[in-house]
Amino acid sequence: MDTIQGNVEQRTNDLELLFSLELHYQGPIELAPIGEKVGQLVGGGDGIIQFEGREFAMPISDGSKQWRVAGVLRFKTDDSRYAWLNETFALTSGTFDYESGMARWTAFVPRSEAGSNDQGGR
Repeated sequence: MDTIQGNVEQRTNDLELLFSLELHYQGPIELAPIGEKVGQLVGGGDGIIQFEGREFAMPISDGSKQWRVAGVLRFKTDDSRYAWLNETFALTSGTFDYESGMARWTAFVPRSEAGSNDQGGR
């Protein structure tokens, strides 16, 4: 295995919050450590934003029913208000509690791209 050397620069201030989401699952829940997510979001009014993504998860500790999740999303929309999302990725971070069925995600986009839409932000 090759070793890559370099300096790591912390740049969290280059990200802007896109959305926070809390979901409550009901019924049987199947866990997969790596999974693809597809779906749609509804923006202001009736704007539809489709998304697809890849997510990774790992238990918070050995034997835990709580998982840390992280991933990346990409978007597709025909709504001009959200067209800037077609050109960017969102990074996601959150938790999933297998016992309660509660998932919490936060998605972030690069600050320069979040402010580049026609409305000067969301």
